[in-house]
Amino acid sequence: MKAVINTTFYGFCLSKQAEEELEKQGFPSSFWSQDKSRSEPALIKLVEDWGERSFGKCSVLKVVEFPDDVEWYIEEHDGCEWVAERHRTWE
Repeated sequence: MKAVINTTFYGFCLSKQAEEELEKQGFPSSFWSQDKSRSEPALIKLVEDWGERSFGKCSVLKVVEFPDDVEWYIEEHDGCEWVAERHRTWE
């Protein structure tokens, strides 16, 4: 499994050109706010192919790979993100 994360502060953001390219493919800019959307093949290909051209203001995007059978979500601190595995918690 692959997903796109932001590796610096201020949060996930695509460049205007990257957003326009993905909108042409039927993905509105609001689509990327959902964790599972970050594993969308069109987004992964764009970030892999475009590199820094896909980065939005203050973003440094990275494609991370992890096992397919992991129940995952994107965790963040001050906009810096990582993929985490879901587990049980009680409060």
